[in-house]
Amino acid sequence: MNATIEHRTWGDWPSVRLATEAVELEVVSEVGARVVSLRDRRRDREWLVQGHKPRELEQMDWAGEGFVFGGRESFGWDECLPTTAVCADPTAPDGPALRDHGDQWGRGAYLALDHERGAVEHTWSVPRWAYRMHRRLSFADHETVSAEY
Repeated sequence: MNATIEHRTWGDWPSVRLATEAVELEVVSEVGARVVSLRDRRRDREWLVQGHKPRELEQMDWAGEGFVFGGRESFGWDECLPTTAVCADPTAPDGPALRDHGDQWGRGAYLALDHERGAVEHTWSVPRWAYRMHRRLSFADHETVSAEY
């Protein structure tokens, strides 16, 4: 299913809108590739909680290893791997705790756009461990969002 891809801004941040005639979503790479909007265009219904748009310096705080997720940051769709809260690392219980909301939350992601297939892709590199996470958002049909990991 082909969708249109449009460059936009969300507050001070560049964003990408992926849309069909029925559904649209908006993603901000700079804040963890957060999906900040998922909207039914036919009914003009927003499906995600809307929230505060961070300023540049505040977003840099979000990316910090010790930043704790609070109520103001509770909106949109975030990726939370490997955890959703600060906790001990099961592979190294005496080492540093795992980060609140995982390694992707609030941190920039590499963006790739597939205009031909109508997809938005993000890749996160994780310095603490040797893994990369990849997510591809597209539409399976004109009204169904597909998220591949």
